[in-house]
Amino acid sequence: MRPATTVDEIAAERRAALVTLLAEERGLSCPRLRAAFARVPRHAFVADHAFWLPERPDDRFRWPEMPDPAEAIAAAYTDRPLVVRCADDGGIRSSCTAPSLVGHLLQELDPPTGARVLEIGTGTGYAAALLSEVTGAAVETVEIDHGLAAVAGRTLARLGFDAVTVRAGDATRLDSGYACFSRVLVSAATTVVPGGWIAALRPGGTLVATYPLPWRGLTLVVRRTGEDMATGRFLANGGRTCPSLVHGGSSGATALPGVPVHEAVEVSLDEFGPAGSIEPGTPAGLALLAGFAIPGLAALPFSPPAGGAPAVQLVDGHRENCSLIVDGSGAVRATSAGRGLAERLTAVRRLWDGAGRPDEGGYVWSWQAGRTSLATRGGRVLGERGFLGT
Repeated sequence: MRPATTVDEIAAERRAALVTLLAEERGLSCPRLRAAFARVPRHAFVADHAFWLPERPDDRFRWPEMPDPAEAIAAAYTDRPLVVRCADDGGIRSSCTAPSLVGHLLQELDPPTGARVLEIGTGTGYAAALLSEVTGAAVETVEIDHGLAAVAGRTLARLGFDAVTVRAGDATRLDSGYACFSRVLVSAATTVVPGGWIAALRPGGTLVATYPLPWRGLTLVVRRTGEDMATGRFLANGGRTCPSLVHGGSSGATALPGVPVHEAVEVSLDEFGPAGSIEPGTPAGLALLAGFAIPGLAALPFSPPAGGAPAVQLVDGHRENCSLIVDGSGAVRATSAGRGLAERLTAVRRLWDGAGRPDEGGYVWSWQAGRTSLATRGGRVLGERGFLGT
């Protein structure tokens, strides 16, 4: 067999290898989804962007302009997110989500043939193309970044995905024209589910979203059970999350520039957990409750401005100058508003202990008449807050 030489041949070869990986090692068991991944050219959705892997921000690909496109096409078919746009502060604004996470979300969404589907967060348009391929029906997708929406629309049209409609706008405030969808896919990570997203579902319809926690990601699966009611459950997704613009701002917090670290004071997080549990080892159930109770909470890498060992910074993005810096020894220092964050984390830990330390599967997410609540499966309500957009 002669080796693949053209762009299309190289891409087809890489795409086939990706599908094999997803089927054999990433749990993609649905034949319709495997067929869709085999047909939809992921590289074409990043061709109009300079894209890069999150851990290699200085190594950027733009395959149409490269003398040898093979390396860029190979990068496009890795099971990794591909960053396509940065925010003004240098953080990740939009990415083409890792195929295994897209496959996981679509498998949980389980859209039947002919289903009307709404996607929140178009990004490059790759997931919308997969949805169109799987359902064979109309897909509507909403993107907050007008530039990204325009590029995605052109790419989808060029590839013949005429059943996909791309709209630019703030999806957190959908109008009443979005209704009677049997499925809603939230491709942008979020811990805020606006009432308009529930209203867009027909009764019995399903919404699936990546639910980012301060230290990891979960999947939220919501079913609309009545006119003003919906219930949801959380699933582990291998710790994966979408490094992208987060709707609602609930976990898009970034460290504030110029934080006077030298003025930070020592505080204790001993009751929340030992130093190791303020990193990815934090139990998912505890991280979930912390993220629900403190909607702006995010865990970020932190490099002290005067040098020194890297640390972890816990930030409440909804409050100015509110952060905790945890160094490698477990010592914790708080900025001026950070002492209150330490107290709130300690209160969360006590609440979690008192509830029997549930894991992610031990919670029930509920929406009723414009309010969301988090309860244990035994019925104990641990938190409640109002929805954005109701």
